[in-house]
Amino acid sequence: MSGAVPEFERVKPSLSQKWPSRLFEALCRSFLQKYCRLVVSGALPHGDRSYLLCSNHASHIDSIAIMIASGVPFSSCALLAARDYFFRNRSGLSLLSMLLTLIPLNRSGIRGFRDTLQSCRRYIASGGRIIVAFPEGTRGDGHTLRPFKRGPAILSMSLRLPVVPVWIGGTHNIMPKGCLLPRRGTVLVAFGDVLPPADPNEPISRRIQSTVMTSEITHAVRALARGHGCNNGA
Repeated sequence: MSGAVPEFERVKPSLSQKWPSRLFEALCRSFLQKYCRLVVSGALPHGDRSYLLCSNHASHIDSIAIMIASGVPFSSCALLAARDYFFRNRSGLSLLSMLLTLIPLNRSGIRGFRDTLQSCRRYIASGGRIIVAFPEGTRGDGHTLRPFKRGPAILSMSLRLPVVPVWIGGTHNIMPKGCLLPRRGTVLVAFGDVLPPADPNEPISRRIQSTVMTSEITHAVRALARGHGCNNGA
């Protein structure tokens, strides 16, 4: 059900969360409440189970919008971040790591993906609640949904992690590629129904399972887009 911004004041960061991260979360919440307008449809299931959130991607503010909309403190959220983009500048990475939990994602090579898988496993074992992934692999134009890659589906299957499909709209108008200062606008974050992970014990190859799961995630995100009036290429 569509509605206005959730009651974020009920969400309290954990005591272990560093003050820069708490301050950054408060600034992001204020930005989406006062400078922009955040509208949330659906919600994460109640409880403490961990989930993999798979969303379309059009702007650098997608991640913070999804985390704020989820109602989960930033201290319990992690982002899959491309190693070749976010981890190439050490000084910038040090600052970003003070604000967010980043899991490096190697966009090429089996060995690098195994490292990502192990990092995700350690994060969940430490009590992490959600991991945000963008299966398109890069930012799009805010209209056309690019083909989803199989990586998130493989993570879901390997970690036995349920997937929550997410559609986010409006962020491309607020902060598209190359834009340094965000504009005003409305952001929609829509959460879909949970998709259970594929069973690795099924007598089907992992490649086929991950391909089928990727197709299911794609269709779920497209359905959310169409259900909220976005039919242009989605």
